[in-house]
Amino acid sequence: MYDTIITEISYQNAKTALPQIISELKDSGSVFCTCKTEYDSEGNVLHDVFDFIQYFSDNGLEYINTIVFPTKDYQNFTFKDNVNYIVWLCKNKDKLHFDKDAIREKHIWKDVEWGKREKNYNKKGKDPGNVWIPTLDDGKGKITHHILMSFEDIVERILKATYVDNAKIITSSLENIGNIKNKYNCAIDFIEDNSNIIKYETSNFIVQSKPIEQYGKVIFSTSENMNNVADNSVKTIVTSPPYWNLKDYFKKGQIGQEA
Repeated sequence: MYDTIITEISYQNAKTALPQIISELKDSGSVFCTCKTEYDSEGNVLHDVFDFIQYFSDNGLEYINTIVFPTKDYQNFTFKDNVNYIVWLCKNKDKLHFDKDAIREKHIWKDVEWGKREKNYNKKGKDPGNVWIPTLDDGKGKITHHILMSFEDIVERILKATYVDNAKIITSSLENIGNIKNKYNCAIDFIEDNSNIIKYETSNFIVQSKPIEQYGKVIFSTSENMNNVADNSVKTIVTSPPYWNLKDYFKKGQIGQEA
């Protein structure tokens, strides 16, 4: 029985492996299913992260969260897709073992953003939250670089927070395992990938290879005055509404805390 199971396989192989995963996972254990959007040769989406979430949560596991991480590898269609996902699931949330302290980082805004709000600052460091991407900053609270992590880096980060006695990696790419097996004594299951998904290309950086039609525009401003937005030009609106009484930012006159 395993405390942690990490998969790096296609959607179809993940479906096949799920019964074994459930049977081998401890009640307190976690499953981290690393995946990417799968395309056919025409660039159409075959499967995406939501398919993984839906299938796994419909068939015996509880969904916790999705972790997003970019890589130097990409799939090249209308745009260069270098975004990978980790679907985090467990067998029983009430018994789940997860140690955030093991992957905390120094909070880059300790002396800037938090400043006078010391009560909100955790002395152990930055809460890894949903996205476990290490960052560099300018010492003034401004992020200057997001550090791209390899699959081996991701695995090590997961194991630090969840590993107790036994872990397993189910993969279609043995070259990504590196020193993980020896360092953590993980069991390795290799599943050959016979899917038709497009293989990745590799680059040291992500750059648009040629101009494409402009599909969207980002305006750094406030919606209180939208004179610079043409009438009938908006097709999609995404909002982040106030939490109302659910969240208090301890700021006088904040929206959502009206009497």
